[in-house]
Amino acid sequence: MTTVINNSGEGGNGVGWVIAIVLIVAILFAFFVYGLPALRQAPADNGSGAQINVQLPGNNGGGEQTPQ
Repeated sequence: MTTVINNSGEGGNGVGWVIAIVLIVAILFAFFVYGLPALRQAPADNGSGAQINVQLPGNNGGGEQTPQ
């Protein structure tokens, strides 16, 4: 008579935990590399009222502008 031994239900070798830890480390790495710099560059309204004056060479529209 043939005896079939199936031990797949016992314990395990922890491959699932290793994959989970690798995925968590990869997500944390991506957050620190891409997420934090994006959060730090968020525009802040500090009320400085900065103005940009662009002057192109050539035709300036018929009059000069004085800086404010």
